[in-house]
Amino acid sequence: MEMNRGEAEKCMELGKKHLRAGNYRQAVKWFDKSIRLFPLPGAEALRGRSEESAKQQEAPSPSASSRAAPAAATPSSSNASSTVSQPEDTRPYTEDQVRIVRKIKMCKTHYDVLGVAKNADENEVKKAYRKLALKLHPDKNSAPGAEDAFKAVGKAFTILSDDQKRADYDRFGDTAPGENNSRQRSRQQHHGGFHDEDISPEDIFNMFFGGGMPRQRQRQRQAQPRQQADQTPRTPMQQLLQFLPLILVLCLSLFSFPGNQTAPF
Repeated sequence: MEMNRGEAEKCMELGKKHLRAGNYRQAVKWFDKSIRLFPLPGAEALRGRSEESAKQQEAPSPSASSRAAPAAATPSSSNASSTVSQPEDTRPYTEDQVRIVRKIKMCKTHYDVLGVAKNADENEVKKAYRKLALKLHPDKNSAPGAEDAFKAVGKAFTILSDDQKRADYDRFGDTAPGENNSRQRSRQQHHGGFHDEDISPEDIFNMFFGGGMPRQRQRQRQAQPRQQADQTPRTPMQQLLQFLPLILVLCLSLFSFPGNQTAPF
């Protein structure tokens, strides 16, 4: 039992720490554990003191109960303010960030979302996207609805930067009857670019500001082992083995036609 003395002392110190902090129930638990490990001098007294303090802390005082009704009716009192539930901590955001989110959510067309004219060229579309994406990215804008607005900007750019999708959108809106065919043609024409259907708004953002196209890089990484295998220089032995079947065929052809044929017995 003497071997537990060190652990008992640690538990007792933790109990004292909680006692000083006013966490009386926690102090009782640590003193109980200390006593079970080893009966240190003074542990029982500290445990009893903590238990008594915990009971006094948990018992409502008459003065507090008599003030409960007036406090509930007076929001400005300190007791009433302590009972109001506090909202969850959130990152701060500015009024400008709220304003731009609201503006995007009120837009009816993809042109309105990016703030470009219907005859805007590709450079204007990219410039508008870059400007809005920086302001609406969830890591930079914590205003309510910023993530949805960021997705709307990404979708607008995906459509307006693709000639076929843009033409279908101009004719039919978001519900184009040939949308599936348009997507298939777009994949064939722009494979690995901005127009893949599986590219998320976050991927598009990384293409502009992250230094490359993540999904295209993934396809390139998958093709690299095959390309490296084709480009690996061959050793002389490998080259010889490559022509070995041809050499064997030539040898067999020479031996199969001797100068003098012997008659069979």
